[in-house]
Amino acid sequence: MTDTYEILALKFLPDPEMRTISVGIAALQGVRATNIEVILTGSLLSAIPPIITFMLLKKHLVAGITAGISK
Repeated sequence: MTDTYEILALKFLPDPEMRTISVGIAALQGVRATNIEVILTGSLLSAIPPIITFMLLKKHLVAGITAGISK
């Protein structure tokens, strides 16, 4: 957890329900033991919504990029 925003979120949002997914996953790391399966599962599940959003909006994204190329 090296991102400044994640550190600030951990400090100013002590309620676990208000944290972002990345901060919650980083908080799962222990000092002596880390359950890597839970961290990997959380990382995979947090990556699914952006992938689905990209797949649904890919046509519009490509159309916007190609419309901006020609003037």
